[in-house]
Amino acid sequence: MKKIISGILLLFVSVMSAQYESVDAAVRSYPDFSDADKLAARISKDFKTDIDKARAIYTWIGTHIAYDMKALYSQQNGGIAFSYTTPEDRMQKERAFRLNLVKKTMRSKKAICEGYASLFTYLCAMTDLPAVIIPGTSKTSHTEIGKLPTEGDHTWNAVKINGAWQLIDVTWAAGVVRGNEKKFTPVFNDAYFCTDPDLFFLNHFPDDKRWLLTDRSAEEFAELPFYYPTYLKSDYRINADKGAILFPKNTGVRFKIENLDPGDELYYITSRDNTLDRLIVDEHNHFVIPPSAKLSGYLTIFVNMKPLVAYKIVRG
Repeated sequence: MKKIISGILLLFVSVMSAQYESVDAAVRSYPDFSDADKLAARISKDFKTDIDKARAIYTWIGTHIAYDMKALYSQQNGGIAFSYTTPEDRMQKERAFRLNLVKKTMRSKKAICEGYASLFTYLCAMTDLPAVIIPGTSKTSHTEIGKLPTEGDHTWNAVKINGAWQLIDVTWAAGVVRGNEKKFTPVFNDAYFCTDPDLFFLNHFPDDKRWLLTDRSAEEFAELPFYYPTYLKSDYRINADKGAILFPKNTGVRFKIENLDPGDELYYITSRDNTLDRLIVDEHNHFVIPPSAKLSGYLTIFVNMKPLVAYKIVRG
């Protein structure tokens, strides 16, 4: 039954995607906004359906708010830190904190995840869309394969569209952070808009498991490979869904990949060798990682020079 429901959701999102091009084009033509209320008023004026308003908010934030590298390393725009005496006092102070964060984000056009998620929620509230902020753990590197989720690593959203909750990560819509270079590259990515919960789970685990919106466990999350955004944005699917793979010394390991297009080229690289090697896919969509002394550390599979998925190599 889960597969049928998942298929219906993917079809629903696929049908909706026909509207995205016009919504995105309209939002990209907007003048610069530094006031969230004025932006929300413009979105409410231009778009009437839940999905169009949510997409407009997602696209505007994803194309206008840069990831704040300075705040990332200083945590100036990071977690919530204040004292309170009662639950009511806590709620009041959190609302004030987030409102201030929204204003700061709109003014500076920079944020880290709390700023992105707070702005998304605020704009949803101003356009009559129910939305929540979801704290949790993200998987952002192959080095996290095998690690159980912990609290307070990342923040994203859920928005209710036509009566159903949908998962959103507008921080990851904005671009790519290269931690080793301490650099942010703006590249709009819509893979995290109304994502199928089973795909969203591949690199998000909420502190409150109810926001998984699927029946998965922390142990399953830890065991996952590291999936790059290319995987979520594409139809490519690889049959190996465990992050640690045993590679015998004298035997190749066979994988299967689905939905390659004619002309797609497959490569792999290991962290020890750091050299791309071409892979040959047979008529049954199989390819083999051959036995080699360079198989240690981590293995990353590429399609057309774009990273798709990474695994931890276990030598047998």
